[in-house]
Amino acid sequence: MAADEGQRFCDLLATGNQLYRKREVEKAAETFTAALCLKANEKYGLVCRSKCFLLMGQFENALSDAEASLKCDQTFSEGLYQKAEALYHMGELEFALVFYHRGQKLRPQLQEFRMGIQKAQDSIVICIKSE
Repeated sequence: MAADEGQRFCDLLATGNQLYRKREVEKAAETFTAALCLKANEKYGLVCRSKCFLLMGQFENALSDAEASLKCDQTFSEGLYQKAEALYHMGELEFALVFYHRGQKLRPQLQEFRMGIQKAQDSIVICIKSE
């Protein structure tokens, strides 16, 4: 990748993150997609777009990007968290719990994984009680 393409990629990621923080998730997703056209399978770009898809209710797309972010690095904590979140929102509570646990094992200091474990366990208990 040429230096100017690398800079363009970084600029698109920064713009996408600004749009995401403003909750302009559709525009952010488009911006992350443009960035990924320059640097396909870049794990941070994939996780960012996955977050947008999650907020847009496109859980399959969110899961797909999260899984793609883990292809080269199975220990990428942001990718593990996104995969767990996508699975959770798809109602795949047990699988989500597995990935929250994997993330916590790798990064025990991150409270997101502990909170994910708790919400997945709570949801599983609610489902069992309602049967």
